[in-house]
Amino acid sequence: ATLSVTWMKQSKVLFRSVTSMPVIGIITGVRADGMSFSINHKSGVSPLKSVMMCLSNSSTFSPIPASVRKLFESDSSSSDLYDLASRTMQSTVMCSPVYLTLGAPKTGVVITRTPFESLQPWEMNPPNTWYVAVTNYDWWTVQPSGDNRLGLVINNMNQSGRTAGSSEQGLM
Repeated sequence: ATLSVTWMKQSKVLFRSVTSMPVIGIITGVRADGMSFSINHKSGVSPLKSVMMCLSNSSTFSPIPASVRKLFESDSSSSDLYDLASRTMQSTVMCSPVYLTLGAPKTGVVITRTPFESLQPWEMNPPNTWYVAVTNYDWWTVQPSGDNRLGLVINNMNQSGRTAGSSEQGLM
């Protein structure tokens, strides 16, 4: 089951996220101060092998959704937290290969991960770039000719324009 969750502390909204049962953490989320996070599948290790690696090395591997939840619960400002989250997501040994998208006001990064290392993080470069579009392929490789999702996203973002991507509309 997919859940939309509002995380609160002392009657104050900390962040909102989308997650699924039985995950205890964040798959996609936005903090009240504008920081955002999203995780997407990356081929390379089967889901069963990922789970087995995590269970057999629980002191070494970190479940990504739980790590992000801990970061999002921090009292740090979004700019301080963004730097910490970016470093953490690039250096922590994780259970599976993934694409991590991390954003904060006026900055963002797409982190391509294997379980053991970060591969070519892609930083947004304001003011010339107002979005970064990626699909479930490494951003530095040529997309398969039969899959035009990236082209469709880029076309839609360019047609929508910068103002359509505001945090008030919940676009990440």
